[in-house]
Amino acid sequence: MNDRSGGRRKRAEMFGGLSSLGARLKDKHLEEAIELARQGDYLEAAAKFGQSGVLPGQQPLHAEDLAYAFYRRALTHQSDMDASRAIADLKTARQFPNLRRPLRLLIEQRLTVIQKEPDVKIREFDEAIAGRFDRRASEVELRGEFLQQCGLSQANRSPKVDGVDEVSAVGVYRWAGDVNRNEIWSRLIRDFKKGDDVLPAFFGRILAEHVRATPMCKAWTREVDYIVPVPAAASRTAERGIDILVATAQHLSLRLGVPSRTDFLERNDSSERSRDVGKTALAGQYSFDQKKAEEIRGRTVLLLEDVVTRGHTASVCASRLREFGCSGVVLLALALAESSLQSSRHTPQAES
Repeated sequence: MNDRSGGRRKRAEMFGGLSSLGARLKDKHLEEAIELARQGDYLEAAAKFGQSGVLPGQQPLHAEDLAYAFYRRALTHQSDMDASRAIADLKTARQFPNLRRPLRLLIEQRLTVIQKEPDVKIREFDEAIAGRFDRRASEVELRGEFLQQCGLSQANRSPKVDGVDEVSAVGVYRWAGDVNRNEIWSRLIRDFKKGDDVLPAFFGRILAEHVRATPMCKAWTREVDYIVPVPAAASRTAERGIDILVATAQHLSLRLGVPSRTDFLERNDSSERSRDVGKTALAGQYSFDQKKAEEIRGRTVLLLEDVVTRGHTASVCASRLREFGCSGVVLLALALAESSLQSSRHTPQAES
């Protein structure tokens, strides 16, 4: 009996010791996860939290830091084209309790756009493109085909835009008075500016492929929280029958899995077009909706523009975003405006 009692006691002590060790390891992994998240090492923080075995709903302390770590790891998975793992991390992120509204909204909007079924118009467009090349939709890289068949001039300059961290453009826009004005890319952009409602789908796909194919832009996808199109004046939208950049941003959003926000920036209905005024006067045409300040604070934005000449419009929009706490702005454009004769020359046909 004594031997049996002694054996049971030893086993109980052994299991108790293992349980205590497991608890200490669990606490250690959790502490490391919190510290890594606070230091901005989000991938390691999410991994350490997973090792801790703690459930997100059981972790009210430092929940904001840990949820953000999972959100940022989801962006990395998206950049690597791994939607299923991105969705899993976003679902984990939203399980943490007591998250403040801006972060919860950020997580929910990202999850919604990733999980959204492809729009009917996008499917029809992709099927039409696939039919044009007599291949399956997944086998057609439209940007590459366009480059091969039509050519696409690249700008002779790398513009610096105040308030913008990095700039990338798909091609060059030749003004209406330029000797090479009939280059197909310039013609398409002119049709786009007139309100051709087919072109937002085309440009949305080209832009998405440009982002994935350009190393600098691909790096953006690990950081960008929102796509924000430069807003058009209401009179221009009415004239065209469509807000061309808003429509393009929606297509780009669905293809990249990044939420598009058209409610951050506003433009008044000035009769003066941006190409006709200086930067100081232009600044009075754009404003930020102050009710959205909490949602932009600390976020990184991809600002979407059609044509960039001097960069004044993008600079003003970036300034408005940064005034309310936006931490980063990158600029994606269809084209940089440039003359065939002199890249720095400006003509009355130049865009903003």
